[in-house]
Amino acid sequence: MKFYSYDYVLSQISQQNWAMIIVSTLLVIVTIFFCI
Repeated sequence: MKFYSYDYVLSQISQQNWAMIIVSTLLVIVTIFFCI
C-alpha cells in the first residue's frame, strides 16, 4: 500500500480542500512570524 505518496494525496484532495490547506498554512506562517 502507498502511505502518504504524492499521487495518492493528490487523488484524495479536492480543490476546496487544497484551498483550506493553503489558508491554514498561511495562518500558521503568520502566527509563527508574529511569535518570533
